[in-house]
Amino acid sequence: MGVISFSKQPERYWQAAGWAFRQILDDVSRFYPDDTSLQQEFEQAKCYDSLSVYALTQVMADRVVGGIRQVAEGILAGTIESGICSQPYGDLDTQNQYKTGLRELLLSLPEAEE
Repeated sequence: MGVISFSKQPERYWQAAGWAFRQILDDVSRFYPDDTSLQQEFEQAKCYDSLSVYALTQVMADRVVGGIRQVAEGILAGTIESGICSQPYGDLDTQNQYKTGLRELLLSLPEAEE
């Protein structure tokens, strides 16, 4: 399991299968290939299966949340292609499970003004 925590409040986190957790981080990293700080943060998070966004600097937290929002919305809208399609386990059922997880993730994101 992987967890992205947006606050210490239990309702402000997203928990998903490890593959889905890693996939969203990979998808955001691919969308921002020149953002080495973001990619380093995500690589470290994958080692621990956890990303505590609330513990990051405000600037980095805003980049993480903004990146997740943009990529998840794009994947769901069909304007961004997820790397899940190229995974050996990326069949249609898995892609649909991933999209369900992305919808749940979007509900967990803090509002822009927070």
